[in-house]
Amino acid sequence: MENRIGFDADVLQERLNMLFTTRRIPLRPQDSHITEQYLRLVSVPFGRDYREMQLVSDIYTTSEDDDAAEVLLSTLADAGVSLPLWYYLADQVLA
Repeated sequence: MENRIGFDADVLQERLNMLFTTRRIPLRPQDSHITEQYLRLVSVPFGRDYREMQLVSDIYTTSEDDDAAEVLLSTLADAGVSLPLWYYLADQVLA
């Protein structure tokens, strides 16, 4: 039988989810943030606590992406006004 992992019944918002999981992971008191909860869920099958791991990731971008980001960041620093990031991104995309 497949090992389908999910949250324990105590924390489920949708109880119907229990029908589709075969292994339910209880959360600990220190797993209060949603990020900690998901990290706990994905680390249990490996038999390790995610707090013992160094989580790293590389995001690969092209040099054109890097240049566009530099331009965007330079305009944000000069704005003097805090506007949502999507406002600046939309301006760059539509230009």
